[in-house]
Amino acid sequence: IEMRRSSVCMCPEGDSPTSLRVFEALAAGCVPLIMVDRISIASNLPFPSQIDWDKIAFFTHPLGYIGNHSLSNMVKVIESIVGRHAGEARLKKLDEMRAAGRKVFNQYFSYLRNAGGVAEALLFEAWVQVQRKGAVQGPYYNAKAAERRKNDAFLKA
Repeated sequence: IEMRRSSVCMCPEGDSPTSLRVFEALAAGCVPLIMVDRISIASNLPFPSQIDWDKIAFFTHPLGYIGNHSLSNMVKVIESIVGRHAGEARLKKLDEMRAAGRKVFNQYFSYLRNAGGVAEALLFEAWVQVQRKGAVQGPYYNAKAAERRKNDAFLKA
């Protein structure tokens, strides 16, 4: 219930960079503050071909880094986004992010509400990856990967 009342929910990494906290936040309509460097987590975010994660989440340093540096600076940044002095434009943007996050959760992650959406998203990502590896042609086709596949002695055997 507390997550539903919150605008931003902290999501430190757990066993993996994308812990369950991220999906719980999206389901609750809370913008996840993913506490993993954006560049290092990019390959671990689900459905990257379909979800613009920058429109539904914030990214910051890992919790260990923040604890060692300046927690007060992070609090100031969060308050500037969602606090009393954030300004109307920022609060409107935050509401848009919350709504977009709920929509993404329902479309791609809620098996009970949209089992077909989950399956379609998985299949689409697999299709994109097959093209990026150069195995089939399509909008995501990678010609360099296809050339490497063609010259791979292991695949010829």
